[in-house]
Amino acid sequence: MAENKIKQRVFYALFIPTLCVFSMGFVFVLMQWFHVDAEIGGIWPRTWKGLLGIFTHIFVHASWQHLLNNVVSFWVLSVSLFYFYHNIALKIAFYEWLLVGVCIWLGGRAGSHV
Repeated sequence: MAENKIKQRVFYALFIPTLCVFSMGFVFVLMQWFHVDAEIGGIWPRTWKGLLGIFTHIFVHASWQHLLNNVVSFWVLSVSLFYFYHNIALKIAFYEWLLVGVCIWLGGRAGSHV
């Protein structure tokens, strides 16, 4: 029974972060394919159009290198979060996503934050 619980915990810890990473990559490929400027989904501090960026900022990347650098750290830290704090990991991840976006929107320098 304990072995089955460990397998479930590992699967849960790997599944959600990996799904997010694939989503980030998929959005980046679509943006490249359709020549969409990354600034559209970025956060524009203290502007009405920048509010959307609070929700989309994790999916917007300026280049392949930017995507790769963010994905590696995001995946490692997210797997750790979901493994060690599996009971509250979704809540923490959601609040962190929103809090970072709101902080950038409130305190970021003028211009798009991608």
